[in-house]
Amino acid sequence: MVGHGTHTASTAAANQVNTASFSGLAQGAARGGVPSAMVAFSKVCHASECEDADILAAFDYAIVDGLTSFQFH
Repeated sequence: MVGHGTHTASTAAANQVNTASFSGLAQGAARGGVPSAMVAFSKVCHASECEDADILAAFDYAIVDGLTSFQFH
């Protein structure tokens, strides 16, 4: 899906927010599933295009940066 990586990452790894609410309703604390998780992103799709070469380049950059575990949806 285009453009939903930030939302997905915050659901998985967001720090706790003690003043969360939905338009003033359902006030309380909210946090991601694993707040201690480390998340890395690479934007590889532009507009409506996802080129194979760009996806492979993202793998290369991640490996150079020391990231060794990947999970894609």
